Amino acid sequence: MPGMPGTRKMPGMPGLDTYNWEVPRSRSMPRSNGSAPIQSARQPPLIGKTPTLNSKFLPQGSGGIVAGKTSALLQGGGTPVEPSSLSGIKPVTQNPRPVASAAASVVPSPEKPMAPAAGSIPVNFHRKTVSLLEEYFSVRMLDEALQCVEELKAPAYHSEVVKEAIFLALEKSPPCVEPVIKLLEYLLNKNVLAARDIGTGCLLYGSMLDDIGIDLPKAPNNFGEVLGQLVLAGGLDFKVVKEVLKKVEDDSFQTVIFGAAMRIINSSPSGQQLVAVQGADIQDCERRIIPARSIFDKIPTKDTVSWNSIILAYTNAGDMVEAQKLFNEMPAKDVITWNTMVRGYIHNQLYAVAADLFEEMQAANVKPDFLTMTSVLSACAHLGSLERGTKAHIYAKNQCLDSSPHVTTALIVMYAKCGSILNALEVFYKSQFKDIYCWNATISALSLHGYGSAALELFDKMVESCIMPDDITFIGLLSACSHAGLVEDGCKLFNSMEKAFGITPKREHYGCMVDLLGRAKLLNQAFQLIQAMPFEPGQSILGALLSACVINRDLDTGEKVMKLYFDSTSQLSDGEFMMFANLYASCGKWEEAKMWREKMNDSGIAKTAGCSIVELNGRFHQFLAGEIGIDLKP
Repeated sequence: MPGMPGTRKMPGMPGLDTYNWEVPRSRSMPRSNGSAPIQSARQPPLIGKTPTLNSKFLPQGSGGIVAGKTSALLQGGGTPVEPSSLSGIKPVTQNPRPVASAAASVVPSPEKPMAPAAGSIPVNFHRKTVSLLEEYFSVRMLDEALQCVEELKAPAYHSEVVKEAIFLALEKSPPCVEPVIKLLEYLLNKNVLAARDIGTGCLLYGSMLDDIGIDLPKAPNNFGEVLGQLVLAGGLDFKVVKEVLKKVEDDSFQTVIFGAAMRIINSSPSGQQLVAVQGADIQDCERRIIPARSIFDKIPTKDTVSWNSIILAYTNAGDMVEAQKLFNEMPAKDVITWNTMVRGYIHNQLYAVAADLFEEMQAANVKPDFLTMTSVLSACAHLGSLERGTKAHIYAKNQCLDSSPHVTTALIVMYAKCGSILNALEVFYKSQFKDIYCWNATISALSLHGYGSAALELFDKMVESCIMPDDITFIGLLSACSHAGLVEDGCKLFNSMEKAFGITPKREHYGCMVDLLGRAKLLNQAFQLIQAMPFEPGQSILGALLSACVINRDLDTGEKVMKLYFDSTSQLSDGEFMMFANLYASCGKWEEAKMWREKMNDSGIAKTAGCSIVELNGRFHQFLAGEIGIDLKP
């Protein structure tokens, strides 16, 4: 939420995400050898590659033929011709996710991994493995990847394939978490990989993570997500996860890995049953990542500090089930205990539970502090619950907590997200102390509700009040100009950032400008701005311009943007498939539109269903199209 301390996201910005770019270290450049050759950080798309290059990806003598037919993954058997127009480019084929039951999990021995030692792996095999995996991450064709793995004819090295797949996926920018999960699940369900291969491969990757995590700080979290999904698929169990954690020396990495895995498990409909079945192994993992638990259990007389510390450890690890269990057992709870639980539920995206816990806190006659109110108002904002947010505001006012600048900012954000801009402005103007976060939150609130001119006027008052703007301020202002169609004002603000305020525009600011120009039908200028950006645009910026091309039926610019899509990503989402189809449909090219829709259906990608949340009698119910409502309160 903008305006909230320590956060960098702005409400109301369509399609503009926060980017956390990582530069993957080259596989050919170890830390100890700076003179080694450097490979490109990004693999180019398959389109336009020559058969000479792709023939290297196959085992010797295959000639681009896998299982008696030309390998679509490896592009054998003919020189591809790149068309002059994008309308001739064939979209990437993505195969549907299998629904067969997963294989049984087997625990590999950490002392005796199934794969040979790294030094004994044939160089040719390693090169072929890396090549076919890079091609998979480029085109995402599961059937062809399966055929290529079988063509290797080296089941003794399958755990090495698993390790390399995870390594390559997580070092990419952005990381290919979902594609590598789909690949491993598919190979497991097709009995190409055994559960033992999956487990040993994860052990091998875990033993590398202490070194990898230095350059790829998001790798531990992403690896935890992979482990969690593989547990759900039946390829692993928590006995293996425990052995993986033993391979990781960094305590913080262990906590992040386990926390990410548990978040995946807890968010799944089958997660509760799995936790019940594997509860003992999960507790073993917790004892390893939370060594304080063994100390805590040995304390004869536990004070409030020790209870709060162990509960905090579990919330940080993402295990809210055990945290709630300890919370219920705690004999005397203070405000810190309640705050820890409320913030833990919010951190794990269980906003309704966090709001319910605040009501329990009131019933227990525990007086909250400003941290409590800030957290509860954040939960109400995520839920979009104006009723609960208003009640929390009244309670904060009665407890004299609404004068805190943190609470003031949270109130502005809550009212804006819940649709009440007038209440948000009332809170702002009644505030006695307005810091930069408060100003930013109000500017973003006006932007969210389409009051561009009012946002600009408030910015002028902010400068007159000697409050220096920051980069978040300009995200709100540029978004306001975009929503209100204030092209000239937006361009002036963008140009003044560095000249007048010394703020270098970031990707989010360029994204706002592309959206502004696209909405104003200045598509050529928007495309030129993308080309002039000092960094890669990212899919959200390209999506904003492509959407404008669809609305304005600009096929020429749209196809240019599509080419940039293929350069920047190796996997298409359902929204991108639909936009490609809609672009051609808007220009009357029905055959091309049909082709993209068919490719989307053939790839097994379904259009993401919209979700509605309805609050009724203090309970939240989630609905998808054609489904019965799901009660979000446990």
